[in-house]
Amino acid sequence: MSDAPSFSPADLEQHRAFLRRLAGELVRGDAAADDLVQETFVRALERPPAIAAALKSWLARVAQRLASNQRRAAARRTRREAAAARPESIAPHDDALASLELQQRLLAALTSLDEPYRTTLWLRWHEGLGPSAIAARAGLTLKGVEARLTRGLALLRAELDRRSGGERARWLGAVASLATSGPPAALATGLFGGVLAVKKLGIAAALLAVAGAAWWVTRSDERSAPPTSHTTATAPIDAPPLPIDAPMAARTELLSAPPAAATPPPLAVAFGSLRVRVRWADGRPAEAITLFACPEAAPNAPRVVLEQKSDAQGETRFAELFAGPVRLEADRGVEVRTVIAAGAESTIELELVAGVAVEGRVVDEAGAPIAAAELLLISPRRDWLAARVVAHSDERGEFAADELPIGHHLTARTPGRVPAFLQKIEEAPRDAPLKMQFVLDWRGIAVAGRVVDPDGRPVSGARIAAGRNDGQTYGSRDGSVQQRFGMPVTRSDADGRFELTGVEHAELCLAVMADGFPLHFEQLPHWVGVTSFCEVQLARPATLAVEVRTPEGAPVPGATVVVVALGERTAERLPFPLPRASSDAAGVGTLDLLPPGARTIRVEPPIGSSFHSVSFTLAGDPVTPTRHHVTLARDAAIVGRAFESDGTPATWLEVWWYSASSGRSHSTAVDTEGRFRLEPADSPPYLLGLRDPATGNVLLERGDVSPGPELVELHLLPPAALTGAFLANDAEHGDYDAARAHFRDNSAQPHAAGKPLCFAFDRAFRHGANATWSGDNFTCGGLPPGTYRVTIRDDQTVLWQSEWIALAAGETRDLGTIRSTKRRAEEPGDLALALAPADAPNVSVSLRSVDYDVTGFVTGSSGLYGAISLPPGPCFLDVRADGYASQLLPLTIVSGETTELSATLQPGVARTLSFVGTWDELSVTVRDGAGRLVAAQRLTSLDPKGLLLLLPDGRYELSAVSERGARAEGRFAIEGLAPQDAPLRFELR
Repeated sequence: MSDAPSFSPADLEQHRAFLRRLAGELVRGDAAADDLVQETFVRALERPPAIAAALKSWLARVAQRLASNQRRAAARRTRREAAAARPESIAPHDDALASLELQQRLLAALTSLDEPYRTTLWLRWHEGLGPSAIAARAGLTLKGVEARLTRGLALLRAELDRRSGGERARWLGAVASLATSGPPAALATGLFGGVLAVKKLGIAAALLAVAGAAWWVTRSDERSAPPTSHTTATAPIDAPPLPIDAPMAARTELLSAPPAAATPPPLAVAFGSLRVRVRWADGRPAEAITLFACPEAAPNAPRVVLEQKSDAQGETRFAELFAGPVRLEADRGVEVRTVIAAGAESTIELELVAGVAVEGRVVDEAGAPIAAAELLLISPRRDWLAARVVAHSDERGEFAADELPIGHHLTARTPGRVPAFLQKIEEAPRDAPLKMQFVLDWRGIAVAGRVVDPDGRPVSGARIAAGRNDGQTYGSRDGSVQQRFGMPVTRSDADGRFELTGVEHAELCLAVMADGFPLHFEQLPHWVGVTSFCEVQLARPATLAVEVRTPEGAPVPGATVVVVALGERTAERLPFPLPRASSDAAGVGTLDLLPPGARTIRVEPPIGSSFHSVSFTLAGDPVTPTRHHVTLARDAAIVGRAFESDGTPATWLEVWWYSASSGRSHSTAVDTEGRFRLEPADSPPYLLGLRDPATGNVLLERGDVSPGPELVELHLLPPAALTGAFLANDAEHGDYDAARAHFRDNSAQPHAAGKPLCFAFDRAFRHGANATWSGDNFTCGGLPPGTYRVTIRDDQTVLWQSEWIALAAGETRDLGTIRSTKRRAEEPGDLALALAPADAPNVSVSLRSVDYDVTGFVTGSSGLYGAISLPPGPCFLDVRADGYASQLLPLTIVSGETTELSATLQPGVARTLSFVGTWDELSVTVRDGAGRLVAAQRLTSLDPKGLLLLLPDGRYELSAVSERGARAEGRFAIEGLAPQDAPLRFELR
């Protein structure tokens, strides 16, 4: 093979600009960078690459290798010169721990620590922040910061011990020398770019002060000492070393003692900057590309996301990034990683992947163009960064976007309207852009409000996301499936206020993420086209330390501790990240900013470990640091036994499990001794239950089960039952043959001849039973303890329904003789409603029972609405329209007749009613000053903790009663139809 280059010098010149930028990052000074470029070109001409097409990447590797060789040579030369000039400055220890090399080892040990200890130590002894300042920045208590400092120094000592083969003396003496003298700051800065000029390595002094060894550290007036206000000092010569378990306050006081004749060095910072140059795939500058920088070494790193947009030259700059690894994402789906040096500026080239050009229009339901609509690129991820704005429509509704990645989706969004159905970006010819049209035909729901801290002060800059981050799927008659996604996200202003519109109809979920506070999540009442209002009060920060150990009791470092669910909401269904941490050398992982409520926490073993994940649920709202102990499992199986209420094996039952992470379930039979073994392949925790295989009824449930050595014992409780007798009011029409044709029980057998369907379900609809009949008597048996409601119905008519009944284990409740409240002999009636004004927008008319439950809907248009075949009897008509007050009209449907009714809508404004307290069911009524019923609704525990009403001018009285008798009453006024600026709160007592 010829050694002649397969390229010409002209080919090299094409890459000179790129290589010069790279050299500027690798070495310091323009002259050194030019020399590095020339040396790289010489190497290319002397020993050219085998593949000329890879010339650019080959030049980059050669330049990096040459720069590395130069740095090593300079370090060796510096050590030789220092040894010749001042041999007495080298400590009598292993040469490998000489001053300069020890700095590298100390920094490497520090950066190897897990969060939050790495950041806390860096802030304390590099930036010189006191514990109080760190607590304020991280949103922690002072005790929490002191605990981190104590634990972090212990971990750092353990890491240095490990790197020294377990011999502390190998590094301790050198650290003493380093802490009291150290290399000149200029040398440290020149070698390590300012990263190691950590105020005379005050952390080394901190290590000495708590090392627990008899090392006496002397000072010299000729040596530079740490500054009094920003750094720590070494222990004085007449002070004994403090043990590891000494109080943090004592150590802090000692470390803060001012040295004599101290000359503070320049202040080093833990931040750097990043310049980004964005190019299209063909090399052109990429203008108006949004970039997101995620500094992974920052405190609470998953929460920190900075945003910038590229200019006409394709460039942008992040002025302040936390030093360390940074993940950079472009709105076109490209992701790269880099490392930011403290006190320095880095530069990175970001080349976008070749994609597809898309053109199209955005129109409303009538086909009219919509200007200024946002075109959102939707990535496969489902969090608050899943939607990226890549274009806007013009006054003709037209838009164009270049280089959109294949496989992603595109949608359109405008304020007040729900995002359009997603359209997938597929391959298209390069000379023919992909054509799309988006129709914004749905009005959305909206929310406004304030974010305040636990003391009621406004919180600015909080991120607020509204709606479902997993989107909403709709099926069509032709079998196709379409999805809407485009969750709006905003920030609170200086007064803590925010507003979001165009939220998808499915539900109004609100998630709030603010610096220094736990994640807040709640569901709010909503109404299409109306703005709901809420006041979000953030919780105080809480900390949980999870101690992870093996079955033998040994600590497990490197395990991942992560919050996977808040109540019924899994992490995948939340837009913002939940806390996570890694266990340290002592097996302890610390979760900061822990949200309140029930939290499911999973502990995942280190990669390559033979252990399996374990989960547990933590309830309550801790505001002080707490500790939880977890033992990892060697076997992924769940082993247990099932017992009857009398202690005998429940051999006739089956055990089933359900995984919320995958939505899958499975069941297995128990053996003759009641034993069972489950081997689920999903992520814990699991929901286990005992089920009757003959009827499918679940007789017992137990949640929060994980694999482990413990035997899971499931003990049945004595079942409860509901009994009674049912008589129809019209004996001559007591034949219920029609009901038999419409209803079947769980075993697919017809119901007893001549009887309607009778069943009981608990509040969560997880337990229930169909009745068995004996003449007019019925029995709903085999019910686990709980709260149930009995319903008797014929075809689609509810004949009778009980109140909620609390059943104890083994209790049989006799409901007595029940007579039907409906008369089948009566013919149904019709309804005709005339509504003014006839052009009221988005009219909704529903029928409610005397118990305020929705029983049906009334359809129509242009002010005329009607319904046929309605069951006779009293009911309410719930009338709503955008911009008008809601009305609850009482009426009676007459058998065989058409009931005519007219109503006039009045202007109204939205009011959010919020209820404070604990309840499973709440009946709410609102009456005007004349005592007329204006609104009534029955809320359950599955509903949001409030109501959204539109009310006219006037004075009102509210009454709310829970199923346990707790009440809330109050008066309020609507004056001048002023918009709401706070929810109306009512406390249940």
